[in-house]
Amino acid sequence: MARRRLEKILEPCYIGKLKVKNRMIHMGSHGSIPKDDQGDAPISPRWLAFYESLAAGGFGLVSLGGGIVKLDETGERGFTTIQSNFSFEGLQALAAVIHKHDAHAFWQLLCGYPTRQLDQAHVTSYASSTLTQDDLDGLIPYYNPTTALTREQIDVITTAFADAAELLQRAGFDGVEINAGHNHGLNTFLSPAWNRRTDEYGGSAENRARIVCEINRKIKERCGADFPIIDNLSGAEYNVEGGRTVADTVELARLFEASGADAIHCRYEMYHEGIPELGIPRTAHELPDVDLYPGYVDEDLSEWGIDNSFGKGMMAWSGAAAAVKAAVSIPVSVSGRTDAFNGDKLIAEGKIDFISICRRAHADADYCRKVAEGAWDDIRPCVGCNTCYDMSAHNVNTWCMVNGGVMEGADYAQVPPADASKRVVVIGSGAAGLEAARVAALRGHDVTIVEREGQLGGTLPLAGMICDFHEDFLGFSRWQVRQVEKLGVRVMTKTVADRALVESLAPDAVIVAVGGAEPAVDIPGIDRKIVVTGEELHRQLRAALKVFNVERLGRLSKLYLPVGRRVVILGGSMHGLRTAHFLMRRGREVVIVEEGPELGTGMLDCGPKPNMLRWFVANDVEMLTNARVREITDAGVVVADADGGERLIRADSVVTALPLEPNLALYDELAGVAPEVYAVGDCNPLIVDAPYPPSKIEPVESELIWPRFTAAAVREAYRVARGI
Repeated sequence: MARRRLEKILEPCYIGKLKVKNRMIHMGSHGSIPKDDQGDAPISPRWLAFYESLAAGGFGLVSLGGGIVKLDETGERGFTTIQSNFSFEGLQALAAVIHKHDAHAFWQLLCGYPTRQLDQAHVTSYASSTLTQDDLDGLIPYYNPTTALTREQIDVITTAFADAAELLQRAGFDGVEINAGHNHGLNTFLSPAWNRRTDEYGGSAENRARIVCEINRKIKERCGADFPIIDNLSGAEYNVEGGRTVADTVELARLFEASGADAIHCRYEMYHEGIPELGIPRTAHELPDVDLYPGYVDEDLSEWGIDNSFGKGMMAWSGAAAAVKAAVSIPVSVSGRTDAFNGDKLIAEGKIDFISICRRAHADADYCRKVAEGAWDDIRPCVGCNTCYDMSAHNVNTWCMVNGGVMEGADYAQVPPADASKRVVVIGSGAAGLEAARVAALRGHDVTIVEREGQLGGTLPLAGMICDFHEDFLGFSRWQVRQVEKLGVRVMTKTVADRALVESLAPDAVIVAVGGAEPAVDIPGIDRKIVVTGEELHRQLRAALKVFNVERLGRLSKLYLPVGRRVVILGGSMHGLRTAHFLMRRGREVVIVEEGPELGTGMLDCGPKPNMLRWFVANDVEMLTNARVREITDAGVVVADADGGERLIRADSVVTALPLEPNLALYDELAGVAPEVYAVGDCNPLIVDAPYPPSKIEPVESELIWPRFTAAAVREAYRVARGI
């Protein structure tokens, strides 16, 4: 992509007296912490490698997340996970690897309350105020009922923040970020929706800000006036009764500055209604690309500090950040689907000073370096799939859909040269095939891709079109194609792979990545003209791609599709919901029929799935679960409910949208054709895994993931190709 060279975002800027070499901050995030390393002392090589990669990748400031401040079991003493989990030598090592690359090291500290029912039902859940379950039903119902912190406990907690900051300073860290955003403990004081106190910590903005201001002052007293503090808060709280407005946030930011804050990090909090009949609770998130899609894509929310003019949720919280910037004299950073190109524009306009980045850094640790070099084509794009955020919320090690090596060991993110070059044949050029080809080529192997269609990319570009390019599957696919082209991978398109062909290529290793197979559907009437199977729909779309690029095809699909006005979707998994949304955005009336008890299987719980279902409910879409299709007629679909009652759902078209099934036929045919033969991606129902460092790659039968989806496919392809 041809883009102008950026300037403002590459200029230095001061946070207090600390000179940061550019305007890009790696945001402290719990999702950036390898979960299985918590409790290690000293800090493990995995941590050191990940954070060093960010510093080496060009970030001016690298902040770590998850520094949780709590009370002990007595409720009388405070502690932080930094003190309890890590040795002092480990903290020193972390600061040192970040400093080695001319970056500054910060750690984000937060108050770890209130607690969630999911994993801490036995722990006292503190907040600014005592809140019953009835109170929480209007806020976040899956939190435990809370107990109001006493004045004495508040003093203990604010002192614990200062203790942690002093420890980090002694270990070599350059500053701290105080997380008073989201629904963490400090925000329960800042938010009028949460704070019901009548003492000096409740009521006015000055009183609600008091706890954060006390933390700022105690840190400055303990660490010195020049030890920088970034205060982090939500720009507003949308869709909650009594929630904070942008104007209220501006006043809080002024108070933070007066108490010693050297910068403000502006994020957001967007609440979403629950859907009791679908088992979806009321919740809140802070990721604009997730929060705004699909329900708020076309709404003007500028009065709430939300600017969606950049599209796809990018920089959407910048409206609130700009309001804060206009009111304070210290730098302001914004997070939430930020990117350097648009960040540079907003910095030039004087609306922000920094961008805080998290997910893009998971996708490509060298993001900042490539921005500085103008190497836009080489930046591995963050799809915005939310896999990392969802896995973090489930407290497991973070994966990235596009980066199979992230958080996988001391040097696992690097692809070392092989001891000897081999001839490697990759069959299929979807996400898994292209990743396998890329990594094998980086290893120095002689790689050939065999692809049945006339172009590379598999179904990933079409997946991007189905979601109206909101998630950047297309960008990722094009990045993969560019990389294999740059690496000199040989490509054979319009070629069907069989044993004879593969034997003629004399490979040392074969990687089968042909994707899954359409499931056989045994329903009376499935062969009627009213039915468009997923396989047939994909065939027609692939044929159209021979004439139009996928963006134009997306536009043309708004004018014509081979389906009627009333459509019944057979399948309520991710495939069915995505297809239904795509058709509705093109004027179709849709009914979703799911044989199982759950809708949205395969979609992520932290945002994408519930938000999609909310959109369907808001648009009066009929969604049937536990519904068995008895017959397809020329008039529509006959379904039976769980009680056996039958009804006809009238339709002009019936579309099957079901998860793919394993497809090992070619893999089995190629057994023994080369010393090494692997199946990766959707065609293989097993995770191909290996301990670190990888030795011989073997399937791990105990780890079944099906359907596979792109994150697992890419991760598996990376592991396999790296082991050849």
